[in-house]
Amino acid sequence: MVRRLKGENVLSGKVVVVTGASGGVGRAVVRILGEKGAKVALIARGETGLATAAAEVGGEGGTAKVFPADMADHEQVDAAADSVEKELGPIDVWINVAFASVFLPGPRRDREHRRGRPPRHQPRRRRRGRHDQR
Repeated sequence: MVRRLKGENVLSGKVVVVTGASGGVGRAVVRILGEKGAKVALIARGETGLATAAAEVGGEGGTAKVFPADMADHEQVDAAADSVEKELGPIDVWINVAFASVFLPGPRRDREHRRGRPPRHQPRRRRRGRHDQR
């Protein structure tokens, strides 16, 4: 648990790694870290987005270094972490924002329906209880 003292900035000068830093939530996080004066290591695949995010961190008063890496490749992640520690010092905080998505086609019945065929699954008929009228 981080204990804050009045007027103390706990992130000032700390080495903070942010994955997925080139866009979205990761980019917003690095801007806030820049405001707090952190040394921010930005890791993501998109080098153009990383360069822009690094400029934003610098504009907020922080220090930023770019480390392009694909988070799905553990060797690239290990190499990026080693580079961060060589260039900025020991890592104090690691924030994972990067993620991987797998996009699959919809259920088979949806594809058949789009082709003009009726779906294979038919709704189940309601069973009549002994109190139902015929």
